[in-house]
Amino acid sequence: MIIRVANRSIGALSGAVLIGMLALPNAVASDEELEVTEVNDVVQGDGYVVVYPETDAPPAAEEADLIDVGPVDDDEIVIIADSEGNLPQGLTPEAIVEQSNQADDTAVYTESYGEAGVGNEPMSACSTPGNETYVAGVGAWGPESDSDTALIGDHGVTTTYRFTPLPQTNAIVSGQGLGFLQVGANLYERRWYHIGSGYGGETQIRSGVPWGNVAGNPQLRAQSTSSSVGQWCHGLR
Repeated sequence: MIIRVANRSIGALSGAVLIGMLALPNAVASDEELEVTEVNDVVQGDGYVVVYPETDAPPAAEEADLIDVGPVDDDEIVIIADSEGNLPQGLTPEAIVEQSNQADDTAVYTESYGEAGVGNEPMSACSTPGNETYVAGVGAWGPESDSDTALIGDHGVTTTYRFTPLPQTNAIVSGQGLGFLQVGANLYERRWYHIGSGYGGETQIRSGVPWGNVAGNPQLRAQSTSSSVGQWCHGLR
């Protein structure tokens, strides 16, 4: 099992988590002013809200959409199920809440091969065990590549994405990483953030992608002028 947990106490967040925190506004508009673009099944429980796949998905080219999660308390975590309705790491909502509570006042990364980092220890842009693989779309965004590592976040938490086209790639490849931002009392924006563009072997990194009090699997998608594949990963700094 591979889980990465970011602390649940905003007042005690370590430097490993506070990347770009000042760029993350709280509720910036009332829900009545914003148009929901995803229609989801939402289940609320003790300490969590689970969002299951939308029943009215926007076109694949959309850069962002709004999810109505219903009432969410500050100490609750929003759990995002994948496209098939599976929860992060196959955990129950109760287990995800327990993992988030155990983080206490540091950022803890628990990987399948052992502890990757605690608190303010230096770490690379990626703390996942090895790279994920993506397939770039030709002239359009390719399929979404799900990370095998779940991120359990908190208010103010951001993530870092890194992607590298394979060295033999001659075309320019652009990548986008998934992030979440609370934009209303009950609304979360699910948005694709541009990471960068480059030729084969050129690594692109973007830090400060909003994630917040969301539990889910980071995703990456890419596009190019010709068929290409590459590797990507994510971390908290």
